[in-house]
Amino acid sequence: MNSDNFIDLKENMENQVTVFERVIHVNDFFKQSILDRDWGAINKNIDLLNELAFEVNRLDVERVDILISITKVINSKESENLLTLIHKSPKEMHESLFETFYKLKNAIIQVKGVFKGLDNYVQHRKEVSKEVIDILVKDAKGNVYSKPGRRDLDGQGFLVNKQL
Repeated sequence: MNSDNFIDLKENMENQVTVFERVIHVNDFFKQSILDRDWGAINKNIDLLNELAFEVNRLDVERVDILISITKVINSKESENLLTLIHKSPKEMHESLFETFYKLKNAIIQVKGVFKGLDNYVQHRKEVSKEVIDILVKDAKGNVYSKPGRRDLDGQGFLVNKQL
C-alpha cells in the first residue's frame, strides 16, 4: 500500500490545525481591537480572517482530492468517512494520523466557539444600539433600515429621516 497519500493527508490536516490556531490568535487581537474601538485594527483583523477563510477553503479542496486519491488506491468507497480511511492506513501511520485527526477536531471545535462568541457579541451590540435609539427617538417619525434601501421593520438597523 502506498503511504504517500496518507502522508499528504496528515500534512493537510496539520496545515488545517495551524490555520485554525491562527484564527484563534487573530480572534484575540480582534476582540481587543473591538474593546479599544481601534477601527484600523478591526479592519486589519477582518482582512486576516478573510485570508484565513480562503486558506481553509483551499485546504478543504486539497483534502477532498487527497481522500479521493486514497479511496482509489485502497479500492474503497468515496463515501467512507475519514476515520474509516485512517483505519485502513498503513499500521505504522495509525497513531500519527489519529493524533492529527483529533488535533484537527479539537481546533474545529475551538474555532466554532470563537465564531459563536463573535456572533453573540455583535448581536448584543446591535440590540443595545437599537434600544438606545428607541429610547432617544421613541416619538420620532421615520423608518428603520437594516441595509441602505432595505426596510426592516422588526430587526436591528439604523434610522433614516428621524425628526425629533
